[in-house]
Amino acid sequence: MNLRGMKLGAIPAVLLMAATMAAAGGEEKSVANPKEIHEAYAKQEQQVVAQLLRIQTPETAFDYVNFYMSGPVVVLTGFTTKGPLKQEAEGNVKSLKWVEHVVNEIEILPVTSELRSLRLSILGRLSEALPQSFPAGHANIRIKVTGDFQVTLVGVIDPLNKLSLESAVVQIKQMPLVKSVTNQVLATLN
Repeated sequence: MNLRGMKLGAIPAVLLMAATMAAAGGEEKSVANPKEIHEAYAKQEQQVVAQLLRIQTPETAFDYVNFYMSGPVVVLTGFTTKGPLKQEAEGNVKSLKWVEHVVNEIEILPVTSELRSLRLSILGRLSEALPQSFPAGHANIRIKVTGDFQVTLVGVIDPLNKLSLESAVVQIKQMPLVKSVTNQVLATLN
């Protein structure tokens, strides 16, 4: 096959790759099975989750740790009112043998008496409106209140509770000091 003078866009990429490899005397290499790649990725995700579940620092409705992965790099995201939780999450994930680097983007939120009082008031409103989202010792909705009184809600609720959440968000927006409320709570079936 003579490739000279032909526009590359006219040649399908697979044909071009095979022709280039043949011309170079190379052999076609097999591509990893997509199912195997997915299973390996899922296993690594489970390992990260397991390490995050081992955190000893008590979590509250005001702490939220999440992550995403890019190869051997794990990026921790979220927020906390406790510095030790941030460090512990990073240390636990770093202990995985395949992890080469951890980028810790967990935001440490300020703690003042005003912020503490506002956080507790917001938690009270949400608990009253959505008691099933706050079973004993756990919070399905997490509350972020920044130093400039910006409120963000994250979590998951049953779609049947969406109106109750929207009503609570309206009440939270009307609370003294609250500048804005961002609702990132997903209404989804389990």
